[in-house]
Amino acid sequence: HDACGFAGTADVISETARELSCFVVEDASLSLGAWCKGRAAGTFGDVGTVALFPSQDVETEPNGAVICTSNNRLSITLRDLLMRRKSPLRHLRIEPLGASVMLSKIPHVDDFTNRRRITARLYCELLREVPLIGLPLVPADESHTHMCFPVRVPADLRSAVMRALRAQDVETSLLWTTPLNRDAELRTRSIVHSDLTNASRITRELLFLPMDPLMTVQEVLHVTRSLANALTELSTSLVPSASKQKETRKRTAWVA
Repeated sequence: HDACGFAGTADVISETARELSCFVVEDASLSLGAWCKGRAAGTFGDVGTVALFPSQDVETEPNGAVICTSNNRLSITLRDLLMRRKSPLRHLRIEPLGASVMLSKIPHVDDFTNRRRITARLYCELLREVPLIGLPLVPADESHTHMCFPVRVPADLRSAVMRALRAQDVETSLLWTTPLNRDAELRTRSIVHSDLTNASRITRELLFLPMDPLMTVQEVLHVTRSLANALTELSTSLVPSASKQKETRKRTAWVA
């Protein structure tokens, strides 16, 4: 899964999976339009999938999905499954009306992606000197679509920051509140024998800022000023130790 739209490690994951003889299903729903080592996101796995739900650049009505593979035998099997009346994949079929909506939006994908990249760079530039914030890595290449923009704030301040931003008409969100190794649906199938301390800590710190290809510079300025003011005011109630200050500086280069 190319979380937040970053496909820069797709080649490493694919190579590792092949060394372990694992079958790879690559979910490129958030990274549609991203590239890695000259290849498009969604083409590194044995199967590539793109969910077409309303929050995506390309959507269908009702929800649908695109499944891609270069394996002819697998392609025939998937096509057969989709056509069966009681197929578990039947709800992913795209009806004619949905296909029309999808086709009308495909020409705009690259433009929307480039707009979000510009917004992501602007976010980072404006928030670089704000205290107590960790910024995501914004690659200079085309390996990221920035479908969402996560930042890290101290876990004990996150709720207060969200309230302060809401008071300024800035809506933020928490897309992931549980690490995958603790997800109820995946726990029984997980082979991870660790608490994944860093993943758990980051989950408590993540805060997703508004991200839309049609955001204006004025809107981005309003978000960053509101966030900077909130963190500056809240930071006065904290006296971070030298180790925490060092940790905050390190967090300015994490990958989302």
